[in-house]
Amino acid sequence: MISGYKAAIFDMDGTLLDSMRYWRLGTLEYLLAHNLPVPDGIMPKLLYRSSKITIVEALNELGVSYDIDKVNAEMFDRMERHYLNDVKTKPGAVDFVKKLRAEGVRCCVATGTLKKYAISALKKQGMAELFEFIYDESDAGTSKHHVEYFEGVCGKLGLRMDECVMFENAAYAMRTVKKTPMGLVGIEDFSMRDDRYEIISLADKYIRNYLEIL
Repeated sequence: MISGYKAAIFDMDGTLLDSMRYWRLGTLEYLLAHNLPVPDGIMPKLLYRSSKITIVEALNELGVSYDIDKVNAEMFDRMERHYLNDVKTKPGAVDFVKKLRAEGVRCCVATGTLKKYAISALKKQGMAELFEFIYDESDAGTSKHHVEYFEGVCGKLGLRMDECVMFENAAYAMRTVKKTPMGLVGIEDFSMRDDRYEIISLADKYIRNYLEIL
């Protein structure tokens, strides 16, 4: 499945960790914490859209003044509590990464989550030591919407892009990977329900969980 690749690069949320439900419900948690009503139009979107988008829509609809940096910081802090108390790994994820390492495949994490939170989350699951490094948007200077993000992580590994395979659950990031020579494995996650068929078409291989490829 990854024969010929020297390195496996893993997204974290929704790929290694079954954490997207907590990210998606971040908007609802924020509104409840501040005793704000939940706009009717927001509820159907919560589970399948980024909380960074839905929280802005909700606060704008409510006419509430806010500092988006403070809002995001509060949501990240609340998410960290979920990482430490609620989040579990995707089935088979730990054993699969261990298997790759035993076969001599280098492994790292490339995430859209701030590195300090990613470190906490992976340490909680006993996974942090399985990866050479954790790479985030501050390292890249850009997001997974841009090829430069993936050029950067492959460069940090000291490898050509065609020597690396990306494990990813998000369609937007997968679209970017497909603009590169990298391999691409799609991981099923409920939060990407609306993009499922596109994700399957983009992936070189699509799996529901790692137990399928152990």
